[in-house]
Amino acid sequence: MVPILAALHGLEDLIAAQLLQQQAAQRRRRRRRRARQAQQAPPRHLIIPQRHPPIPRIRASPFKLTPEQIHTLYRLDRDTITSIVDMIHDDIVSLIDIRTAIPPLLKVVSVLHFLATGTYQHTVGQMHGISQPVFSRTLNQVLDALLKHAPELITMPRTAQEIANTKVGFYSLAGMPSCIGAINCTHVELVVAHHNEVVYRNRKQFHSINVQKVCDANKIITHCCARFPGSTHDSMVLRNSIIPRYMERTTFVATWPFVRRTVQDPVPSPIQVMRAIP
Repeated sequence: MVPILAALHGLEDLIAAQLLQQQAAQRRRRRRRRARQAQQAPPRHLIIPQRHPPIPRIRASPFKLTPEQIHTLYRLDRDTITSIVDMIHDDIVSLIDIRTAIPPLLKVVSVLHFLATGTYQHTVGQMHGISQPVFSRTLNQVLDALLKHAPELITMPRTAQEIANTKVGFYSLAGMPSCIGAINCTHVELVVAHHNEVVYRNRKQFHSINVQKVCDANKIITHCCARFPGSTHDSMVLRNSIIPRYMERTTFVATWPFVRRTVQDPVPSPIQVMRAIP
């Protein structure tokens, strides 16, 4: 019995030795194959392409247009656009100094054209040499920068001197004494979801936001409220805006806060106005 077991163990060792020899032969063949491939392969600099410097894209230059064309495309003049760029330059300038970075001027004018015309993003991008995804990011960047400065620019008259200057402007324009603002609401059309479309449907049967604005005699907006859907009445928007609280805090007497007059209406004289005051 013992010689048979010894013979079996010797057979297993022989099989194991043959398997090890076969694996070693396979490894040698793989090494020789890789060596031949390395000798036949082209140089490394021909396999990996070298990176070339970025080529700047040819973009539009808005200030090469005439003043009439600038006002038509952007609804603002050249000096106003320049002041906006200077005001939000630090907020929209690219932190990466590369040739393909979009300059702040191009960011501002592209957003102004989008807001002035209400066209599609890819149309604005093609006009100014910007792709649609890049313009989408630029739009959010510029709007956030403008909203940061909005409380400094859109504000009702605060001091006695500002209120007096506003009254003088309205009296010089339309003969209306003691007026510090002209108010009106407008409906800005928008696309809404199906589940709440009834709330945004206005009396003219389209979906919108009822936006309340106040301006002075120079057509400068001093207040804007865009928080209510189109089905909200103008009086409801006025009661829930900051205007009533502003008038309560303003202790100046003989003040008419708002005036709405058409061109056909005659301009009342100061005596007629004072007689109409209770």
